[in-house]
Parts: sequence; structure tokens; C-alpha cells
Amino acid sequence: MDDGVKKELLVFSVIGSIMLSGTALAFTQQSSSATLGSGSSFAEGSYINGTDSENKGRLTGQLSLAGGSVKVHAYKQISLWPDSSIESIKVDSTNLTSKNQVKLSPYENLYYVKIVKESGNPTATGTLYNYGG
Repeated sequence: MDDGVKKELLVFSVIGSIMLSGTALAFTQQSSSATLGSGSSFAEGSYINGTDSENKGRLTGQLSLAGGSVKVHAYKQISLWPDSSIESIKVDSTNLTSKNQVKLSPYENLYYVKIVKESGNPTATGTLYNYGG
């Protein structure tokens, strides 16, 4: 083997390892959490897999400090296509808001939480769980 082929194999091996480790992490995490800071317009959490427990997850959101409103979305990642919001809740208080029965198909897609500012200058948290719905 010449040096060029060895370098290409090394690069592909490293890239493959990184991609597999990211996928493995998504399949072991059970929740995706995000925090929207003051002055930010959106925040996203990490990827999680669907669920075997009747395909039902739970979406929660809460303002850390009152002063506006946000929408907390459960997003489905779609390969080679824009991600789509599959559920959302409006959050405008410091009380915990939840939505159960969020459909998360197992093994087919990855999911994540996204918080989007709607009004004011709120700080907020949001979590998508792949269980407990």
C-alpha cells in the first residue's frame, strides 16, 4: 500500500468512528434538554432515539425567569430533509408545562428539543424525554 491509500484509510476510519460514537450516544441518552439564555432567539438539545414504550415520550418546558413566552418543540431529524416539529407547547410562566403522548418511533429517526423565543426576553428550559409519556 502506498502512503496516499494509508492516509485515506486512516481518515475514513477516524470519520467513521466519530459518526458511530455520535449515533451510539444518541441511542443511550433518554432525554434531550436545552436552556434558552437571555437575549437568545433559540436553543437546541442533543439527539435522542425514539422509544419502545408504546412510542410515547414527554415534552416539558418552563420559564426560569418570567418576562415573555417561548415555544418548546419536539423535533424529528430527517436525513437529507429539513427537520420537522412533531409537537410543541407554549410556555409563558414559571410553572412546569408538560405534554404527554409525544409519538417517537423507535430506531427510525433521532429527536431533539428546540426552544424558540416568541415574545419578551425570557430565559427558559425545555426537555424531551423518550419515556414517561
